[in-house]
Amino acid sequence: MTTDADQRFLVLRAQDGDVGAFEKLVDLHQGRLFRIAYMVLRDRSDAEDVVQEALLTAWRRLHLLSDPDAFSGWVSTIASRAAID
Repeated sequence: MTTDADQRFLVLRAQDGDVGAFEKLVDLHQGRLFRIAYMVLRDRSDAEDVVQEALLTAWRRLHLLSDPDAFSGWVSTIASRAAID
């Protein structure tokens, strides 16, 4: 089980370029992101593509996230907007 402090630490490490920390964040959030995308798209393959796109976008824009505690909501928003688009 990951605490909020653990997740904050992972976000900060990922913002410093630690790919392993970002991979752990992916492991923590990809299931929820898939459910969000699937609820919008109703297609497994499309939802998987959206999750991959959203996670790539999150990695590229992670330096723009000013509050590490907001990561969960931030990445969820990225995924839901990608699914809608």
